Amino acid sequence: MHSFRHVTANYQALQEWSFGHEVFIQAYLMENPNALAFSPEFVDNVQILGSQLTINNAECNGRLDLLVGFGNEYLAIVEIKKGRLSEAKKSENVLAQLELYLEHRKIFLQKILEDHKGTDFTDRKWLGIIVGASIDPQLVAKLQAGQIKLADGILPIAITVKRYRAADKDAGNFLVFSDFYYNEKTGKDYTKYRLDGQDMEFGKGRLVLEVIKSHVRKHPGISLDALQKDFSDTLQGSVGVVRSIDVAKAYESSSGQKRFYSKSEDLIELKNHTIVVSNQWGKGNIERFIEHARVLGFTINEVLSPK
Repeated sequence: MHSFRHVTANYQALQEWSFGHEVFIQAYLMENPNALAFSPEFVDNVQILGSQLTINNAECNGRLDLLVGFGNEYLAIVEIKKGRLSEAKKSENVLAQLELYLEHRKIFLQKILEDHKGTDFTDRKWLGIIVGASIDPQLVAKLQAGQIKLADGILPIAITVKRYRAADKDAGNFLVFSDFYYNEKTGKDYTKYRLDGQDMEFGKGRLVLEVIKSHVRKHPGISLDALQKDFSDTLQGSVGVVRSIDVAKAYESSSGQKRFYSKSEDLIELKNHTIVVSNQWGKGNIERFIEHARVLGFTINEVLSPK
């Protein structure tokens, strides 16, 4: 099969512009972590936790490219290859290297704990991700069929990143496209929730947002202090459940990570504050939150959306 791709943006023809080396792909991903967001729920919710982490022992000798967090749900080991992703011979097999690092993932996690004090990684699930410029079609078929399993049955995700720049090199414009290849069961939590008999189904973070909005409607004039007493920080764990928008912006500016729903339609107006709600929810803390919300009188039913 012959394939040809022509890309145009703002009436400018774009030409493929190779990254050339793993280190440049890694630098791009560190500056643009959303390129790793394999699911819409993780857009603006990807965190680079560590890079170039080394292990040197009898069982494993190597340097991990990236350790990444996806929301409050997943931790991922990311291995980068500048060329084509494939099931190459053992010495060059990026999947074999990824599996070795996954087998030693607890050691890598220990290496980043000092830089992430206050973050609870206890309930996180693990993912393995390989990144390259292109991918062998046979590997795509195996990944999508779930035929490749790594340590502890982890199904890998493959991502290809391609960079394009304007044919007129002086224009300075470039685009990067990410394509994702994995089995539908990989890294997917299909659990949804219904609130107070509504037909609409919510994911974890959106459920919390709707509960807070409903609580504010039921208690007009409630203060931020009172709201934070009703929904204490311990329910969420690291950044709290609700914050004033000013505090949230200061946190996100210093950390470089978006941790709150801050689009205009998600803002909540109190008497003296505009507040935002945390988007950091996973299996562990959502269960605490739901239990607490039910005590406050909310009816929350869990549903399993069809795959």
